[in-house]
Amino acid sequence: MNLAGAKLDGWLDASGATFVGNVNLMAAKIDGHLEASDARFGADVWLIFAEVGPLLNLSRAKVDMLLDATGMTVAGELRLVGPLKWGDHARFVLRNARVGVLYDGEDAATGDDSHNPWPESGKLEINGFTYGRLGGGAGPTELRPRPVGWYVDWLARDTRYAPQPYQQLASVFRASGDTAAANAVLYAARERERTEAREEFKRSKTKAGLSWLGLELLKWTIGYGLGGRYFRALVPVGVLTFVGAVVLWTSGADTLRPAAGIEPSVSLGAAEANLDGDARPAVQDHAPPGPDVAAPQAEPKKREGFVWCLWASFDWTLPLIELDEAHTDTIAKLQGGPYYWLYIQALLGYVLAGFIGAGLAGLTQSRG
Repeated sequence: MNLAGAKLDGWLDASGATFVGNVNLMAAKIDGHLEASDARFGADVWLIFAEVGPLLNLSRAKVDMLLDATGMTVAGELRLVGPLKWGDHARFVLRNARVGVLYDGEDAATGDDSHNPWPESGKLEINGFTYGRLGGGAGPTELRPRPVGWYVDWLARDTRYAPQPYQQLASVFRASGDTAAANAVLYAARERERTEAREEFKRSKTKAGLSWLGLELLKWTIGYGLGGRYFRALVPVGVLTFVGAVVLWTSGADTLRPAAGIEPSVSLGAAEANLDGDARPAVQDHAPPGPDVAAPQAEPKKREGFVWCLWASFDWTLPLIELDEAHTDTIAKLQGGPYYWLYIQALLGYVLAGFIGAGLAGLTQSRG
């Protein structure tokens, strides 16, 4: 059937039909419904740049070869109800296609959602595919609840990774108020990007190795900056704080401070009366004290506790903030290994703060 470039004011009903040869609807414009439910397509189907009105219904269709809908526009709903049957050589191409509503739900008659209507991995291309919302428009209006993993599996069936399909689905979830699902989809996108970067690095691509390392750091520090995964930042902060506290604690005399002592007092000897009758301290010589006079002792020193070391280490890890000047003074007096480690720790604190700032700015959630 060749209707390339055709313009139809009404419906095109091919439900239940069997097509042995190619079906060419390239650049066709159909103002009404295009019904192809239960149809059998034995050869290629071309819907490239076709324009369809309220509904394109492919429910329970059997596709043996290529179904190419590149650049197709459906003003209303693309309906994929019930298990579509995809042949061994079938491919479903939706590159840069646009539909108002995507409904890939259960069979309305049986309520069966056990058969996924999409082709298996490697037979689907959805880069650039956009849709306004999920759910029915011209027929059923709601999808049965699905776990986010179902959608992640659907996106992964396009084996050529691109961030756009993930961002598209996340935007639909976010528009519906499901922020948690949106973050889960974006997290899956970053995980897939990280995995692909690692595989490219294994093929001796240095640039991919740097990308992989950056994604690993983002994953384990701030969870790519998505939702509650920000709390992962507490783990490296806690590790740095503990290690720094151990360094301070084991640095010995460097963490000692004078104990609270008594200010030295002026010893008054026998008062001498001057001519005016005023008393003044007796002048004492510097002779060594006698056997019955105790020699002055150095004030004892007190070792700082481990809790103090933890607090000081945490203070030192925080960039641009000083909670207690005494912490800085103590660490500045360190020497050798402890001194170098604490300054490396401060540098790592700045790096971690940079990751957190990038996440808050949204720079870690997508690559553009």
